Amino acid sequence: MQAAIDSMLRLPLASLTDVQQSELRKRFCHRNPEYANAKRMRFPTTVERGAKRDLEPFLNFYTESLDTRVIGFPRAAADDVFRTVGPAEISDRTVVHPPIRSELEVTLRPYQIDALRAATSRRSGVLLMPCGAGKTTVGIAVVDALRQPTIIVVHTRDLMRQWDDRIRDLLFERPGIVGDGRLEWRPITVATVQTLVRLDDLERQMTRFGHLLIDEAHHTPAETFRRVVNASPARYRYGLTATPVRRDGLTQVLYDHLGPVLYEIGAADLIRQGYLVAPRIHRVDTEFKWCYRHYRQWNKLIASMTKDGARNALICGIVRNEAAERGRTVLVLTIRKEHCRTLAKSIRASMGVEAVALTGDATQKKRDAILDRFRAGDLPVVISTQLADEGLDVPRLGAIVMTCPASDSAVVTQRAGRAMRPHPDKGGPADIYDLVDPLVWRESLEGKIDHPLLRKWDRRRTAYRDFYVHELGMSNEEQGDLFGKAG
Repeated sequence: MQAAIDSMLRLPLASLTDVQQSELRKRFCHRNPEYANAKRMRFPTTVERGAKRDLEPFLNFYTESLDTRVIGFPRAAADDVFRTVGPAEISDRTVVHPPIRSELEVTLRPYQIDALRAATSRRSGVLLMPCGAGKTTVGIAVVDALRQPTIIVVHTRDLMRQWDDRIRDLLFERPGIVGDGRLEWRPITVATVQTLVRLDDLERQMTRFGHLLIDEAHHTPAETFRRVVNASPARYRYGLTATPVRRDGLTQVLYDHLGPVLYEIGAADLIRQGYLVAPRIHRVDTEFKWCYRHYRQWNKLIASMTKDGARNALICGIVRNEAAERGRTVLVLTIRKEHCRTLAKSIRASMGVEAVALTGDATQKKRDAILDRFRAGDLPVVISTQLADEGLDVPRLGAIVMTCPASDSAVVTQRAGRAMRPHPDKGGPADIYDLVDPLVWRESLEGKIDHPLLRKWDRRRTAYRDFYVHELGMSNEEQGDLFGKAG
């Protein structure tokens, strides 16, 4: 059997039996989590994103050309494919270029050296490292070791800027930038996935690079990321992430496209080694009351919650204690832009502390200026929407106030991880305040009472407990003040 590897693993359909084709299509077909969620919530399965379309029950992660009679699979899943079809003669069409000049100026930590060695021992794979471990530094070290033209794919402008700054600092190179209105191709290029997928000549441009590096690689199963990965014939392909497990069940798709886990280190290991500091977690109960009957009233619930005066006063009190009295840098997280502005105005008026609302409406110039001041300690309080989920780098962050309900353990882990970096201005471990609304309930049409926000808290508490008890090995007594109740 003949097979070819470029951006994907390609096999001629004529060489596969009907049974083999059926098994392979089944292997690379997954339930569509968006469709399943819509059905579960009794929402329409028709969505409008530019154009109206119906959600499909299943997603196919293979390509099939009726013209050439060739079927393509994610190339990192080659072992699974060949277990089904048997051995094949493989034509390697991946792209490799002459070495580029690179001079890395940084002393890696011991675990970062281990991660670098693990990555360069294989052509592709995933490095699992928590927030604060220096994933960006390791990624740049891989670029230096391979000396291949490299494209680094990110999904936010903040991440693009972070990579730009770090490459300039560690390699003394000005990288190309593809994104935020710029289209600059250089031997080392940082690109946003949103800009790449809009390119008419994406496949041609991707041949420039022998190394593809995906930051926040857990997004790889998303359609935009897959389009970029499946357009890249680069011989070397790696992903960086702190949270590979996806709640939607598509974690395997990540490994099919980028390869297996080559290296993993947990936050607990870095805490034991002194590189990170475990934060204290505080449950803060509110007195906000609300009853609803259907999930479609969820938005009304959130709107009422974020406008509740007593609840907002509780949030401001926490910020007053941390920012005004303890002199710490504080990040307040919410999911409504108007809530950001309301809290910022209240904090400025009630305690004379400078507080800024940072939302997606801000220009990149304004956003950069706010984050620069926040990192430097010149801005004590920032209220934002999802700023800590990915890509935030503020080592002096002393407190995080999570004001709106979440239940995704990956999100909880990401947010908590932002506060683990040691910094002399913190005055000890960071504090995470997690607001819980036990007086919100849902009454079904049958008269059954449910407390959905308490269930969300239970899932967050499990994520916290898993970290402290299972990863750090702490007993309840040893946890002490690290996991307390406030408010």
